[in-house]
Amino acid sequence: MDQIAQQDVLGDVKPEHYFITKKGKTIKNIEELHNYMAVIDEQEFKHHVNEQRNDFHNWIRDIHKDQVLANNLLKAKTRVQTAMHIKNRMIEHKAQREAQKKAQEETETAMNHENVYNDQPPSSKHEKREHSTIKNMDYMKARVAEFAIGILFGATAILIYKSMA
Repeated sequence: MDQIAQQDVLGDVKPEHYFITKKGKTIKNIEELHNYMAVIDEQEFKHHVNEQRNDFHNWIRDIHKDQVLANNLLKAKTRVQTAMHIKNRMIEHKAQREAQKKAQEETETAMNHENVYNDQPPSSKHEKREHSTIKNMDYMKARVAEFAIGILFGATAILIYKSMA
């Protein structure tokens, strides 16, 4: 998945960057734009999306800096298609945010492993989970090391066999 801009693309933009519709509705973020597609009438939609311009595309591209969504909105010709593209992209953003959050938690857990190296048992539920994670990581490292040693022995045996032949 592509890199998402550093800002929270699902959050509100600065007030000076709000999208103001033809009828005066203020849209602060991508989710509000998605919700607006359910209530916008066809005439107003055609005002914002037509052969000469695509205001939603421009706002997403220039303010939110989301080129993927902007390109998809450029292809959308109806409000249903526009809403679908926005919804799909919101799902992608949320999934990426969750994956980043999980990776950060796993990194913090791996770095915070004091209880593994001292004899004190873990005291809290969080520390017990961290302790278990570190033990599992140590177990996996040992299995990988055994596997690597096995490959080395096997390769050595093959070389010896070939040199004898």
